[in-house]
Amino acid sequence: DRVRAGQVLVVLDDRDLSAGARQASTAREAADEGANAAAAGLEGARAQLTLARASHERIAGLRERNSATAQELDQAVAALRGAEARLAAAEAQVRQARAAQASAGAASEAAGVTASFAVLTAPFDGLVTEKFVEPGNLATPGQPLVRLEDARGYRLDVRVDESRAGHVKVGD
Repeated sequence: DRVRAGQVLVVLDDRDLSAGARQASTAREAADEGANAAAAGLEGARAQLTLARASHERIAGLRERNSATAQELDQAVAALRGAEARLAAAEAQVRQARAAQASAGAASEAAGVTASFAVLTAPFDGLVTEKFVEPGNLATPGQPLVRLEDARGYRLDVRVDESRAGHVKVGD
């Protein structure tokens, strides 16, 4: 059969490839939601740290005037350290979520590319001279499925005896 460039030659069963692409896309969406949750957690940790700093400053000022007990100052210091630790943890979660997003995005792109291999098209105008598979056969990587010849032009090399070379012109 004669075929045109871009014409579909073979369509492989792509159910598993499509499922992998959908799974990777879903994982990417989950990673995006995880990043949103981590960003919200970071904002909450920042707010807690701001409050803990303000409380600590207030209690420290009162303690200097002996209007607060040592216990109250210790509690304010502990709350401040705890808020700092929660902020550090939230920042780490944001970095982790961003890495998960990047990983899921790359996996999604890779799955999409792999799924695109299920449709084989003619790279140029040509002639299908042989097919190596039938519907239902298992296609494996590296296995030829069809043979396509470029029919745009052929080159023929012919040896001509020197005695006849004078009778041959370019284009004959």
